[in-house]
Amino acid sequence: SKAVQENGIMLKLNTVVTRANHSEMMSPLIEKISPDRWKAFQCLHIEGQNDVAHRRLSVTDDEFELFVQNHRKIILKGGNRPVFERCKDMIGSYLMLSPCGNLIQNYNGHYVMVPFQAFKDHEIDDLVDVGSFIRRGGEYDWSARNHSG
Repeated sequence: SKAVQENGIMLKLNTVVTRANHSEMMSPLIEKISPDRWKAFQCLHIEGQNDVAHRRLSVTDDEFELFVQNHRKIILKGGNRPVFERCKDMIGSYLMLSPCGNLIQNYNGHYVMVPFQAFKDHEIDDLVDVGSFIRRGGEYDWSARNHSG
């Protein structure tokens, strides 16, 4: 973390909240790392991609909410707050790339592989629910001039 900051690199930390870590108090670690942005995601089921892991690691909405309550008051570098994404927030608001380069759409909660070539034939609004993207905190200005260091 220190080397990242000394070199003017902005740091984003993502955490997937699972059965293994949902009761941990991560505040001391987050404060030590001091990221510019921290997003904590409820473990999301992606059909055909993480079926076994999801059955083993997923947390209930109440368990995720407890994690949120335990960490919501953290103040990140630059005065930012953590962003917490529940499963329902993520549905339709992400485009994922598969290892073979295809798009994985999760529009309406169903996962469909779309050949990457099809991406050029569609507007982003056809592939992602832009309103959901914005509501879940997907927009973020990463320009260094807008962040204190």
